[in-house]
Amino acid sequence: MLADANGTYDALGTLDTFGYGFQVAALTSGAMAYLVRAGEPTGVNACAAGDATYFKNPASPAGSGLANNNTYWQQTSATGGSCISGATSGGGCGTVSGPIYGGLYMRITADLTDCNANLLPDAYDISAGTSIDSNLNGIPDECESSYTTFCFCPAAQSPCGNGDPNAGCANSTGAGASMTPTGTTSAGSDDLVLTTNGIPPFKSSIGYWSAAVGGSAPFYDGLRCLFAPAHRLLFTTSDASGTVVYGPGLATAQGFVAGMTIGFQVWYRDPTGPCGTTANISSAVSVPFTQ
Repeated sequence: MLADANGTYDALGTLDTFGYGFQVAALTSGAMAYLVRAGEPTGVNACAAGDATYFKNPASPAGSGLANNNTYWQQTSATGGSCISGATSGGGCGTVSGPIYGGLYMRITADLTDCNANLLPDAYDISAGTSIDSNLNGIPDECESSYTTFCFCPAAQSPCGNGDPNAGCANSTGAGASMTPTGTTSAGSDDLVLTTNGIPPFKSSIGYWSAAVGGSAPFYDGLRCLFAPAHRLLFTTSDASGTVVYGPGLATAQGFVAGMTIGFQVWYRDPTGPCGTTANISSAVSVPFTQ
């Protein structure tokens, strides 16, 4: 039994604090070894689990600790055991019959997730102050705000000269619809919200998503930047201000997990749109989902 894990009794309360140590110096072939158990008895010749505060102290053959009645019990056979070091007070202890059960259980858990790839666990980055965790969810903010907004509509790529460099291609309002992400990319927090503004009021709309992101192609009066296989979100209608909102809860509803990168767009009706196809599509957002 060693104090402060250095193998030395220092006689200093600040150093000799709680500790456990077990050592088997040598075993004879075929011999049986038994576990040593430290405990604090409730009375003379009684063996019970205790605070195990018995420390090696060369100045006291009985040992010393933070409380009295600290003893070692050793199982010396399959059916019995004995006290191998007396208590500092409260009487001695003798041989007890029956097995003396003892054990040491230690469980250590650690989250070694390193989302920013700096070779340090995220928990360390947050505790050290090198990463900010403003929503206190255990994930550095820099790993949750890496959205990409894309699929804007420059004039040269617009289907009929209806470009809008800051949104999807222009619709009947004279400007395009733009999708904006808020919340985090954490699939566990599942607080991502996608807000699309600039749709004509009270128009049928359908959000959709795909892992096939990249490039663009004309699609109705706009540009499509998500490709097959694509999956629909719920059908909805733009409100009086021309806004459509999806989320929170998208990760749970669609089965998104950490490691997936998903693109989102909103298709909507526009009967009087500039290109005459009766529909258009918003700009897009790409989301790399984290834990």
